[in-house]
Amino acid sequence: MKVRRIVLLLLLVSCVTILIGGGAEKEITVDESSFGQLECEIIESMPAGLTNQGGYVFNYQCGKGKDCRSYGLRNVPGTVLTPVLWKDKQETFLDVNLPECPASSSCPWIEVIKISTRSIIIGETTLSYGINKDEYKDEPDAYRKKLEQETKLSPFITIIRGTVADAQKKPIEIAIRVSSYVGGVKPYRLTYEIAIVGKSEAFQILRPGIVPAEPSVLGLIWEAPASKPFFEYLYQMGIKELSAKVGKIVVDITAREIEVEESKLLIVVQGTKRIAATTAPAYRPKD
Repeated sequence: MKVRRIVLLLLLVSCVTILIGGGAEKEITVDESSFGQLECEIIESMPAGLTNQGGYVFNYQCGKGKDCRSYGLRNVPGTVLTPVLWKDKQETFLDVNLPECPASSSCPWIEVIKISTRSIIIGETTLSYGINKDEYKDEPDAYRKKLEQETKLSPFITIIRGTVADAQKKPIEIAIRVSSYVGGVKPYRLTYEIAIVGKSEAFQILRPGIVPAEPSVLGLIWEAPASKPFFEYLYQMGIKELSAKVGKIVVDITAREIEVEESKLLIVVQGTKRIAATTAPAYRPKD
């Protein structure tokens, strides 16, 4: 895959006391955002993989940078629609249907980029595909995040972009970035950004468990920050859709205590059908 340069926010560090995930109070650093730029460059990649079971043949690839990881999938020419789930025990990297790719054509990638300061290790993953996304299975090594205690509240940024099959098995393009930041002192400022970062379909912003009113409409569900204050902000601001016209949504809420949601998904749905999903962590108010 091509080397990717991702624009991040520079970090100004201040020290506060905060309660994370129900533990005791402890001293950790909070990264305050400013408006500079910091590049995260993919500098190392695992060998490109190629599956070949049951007539399903597609490429998979992953790479890493100092503070980022990338994962990509694409069908090869002459292959049928391919349901794929690539994950490890902590994260879902990609949960998608790769669209049919005609012979003698160029097959598009679908990729995810995960940006955080978590340490990166190499470990076994599960790549399952076919009917119900579990008909066949490979177990390739890939870059993974290392579970470790939080020492600072750095931003979580997740990008998913490329081509997937919709509910009618037709190829569509999506390009979404979601970001979660913490700033200030009690009450803390939680900032969320949801943005279109390339050629992409439009999305309705939905609560978890809700489906779009029209079966052809795409919905976007970001489970990790989904809270009462989050949706109250959207309602008060009249925000319902992410599109080329509304290219970015910013949500600012406050909370006396916060926690990290690391295993929840960013999901694209069409009607009741899941079109694409990846794990997208975020900070959220602690109940």
